[in-house]
Amino acid sequence: CDRIEFVCADAVALLRSGALRADAVFLSPPWGGPAYLQQSVFHLDVMRPFTGHELMEAALQVSSNVALYLPRNVDVTQVMRAGAPL
Repeated sequence: CDRIEFVCADAVALLRSGALRADAVFLSPPWGGPAYLQQSVFHLDVMRPFTGHELMEAALQVSSNVALYLPRNVDVTQVMRAGAPL
């Protein structure tokens, strides 16, 4: 556990700052509350204040290993297009 550093911060600001390099990035962005369950498909572009694509772009600047915690009803093809292999 001495090789793991947990950072709780404004992820987009930190990722875009260019000051961070990592072996892996794990993100758990806000989905907009439980309303996501009422949608048949959750789309990455409805996330606010940053879309799932914007988060992936920023995270991939830090590491090619990115884990993005998303709802189970996410559109998997959107995730793949955002650069996150499954």
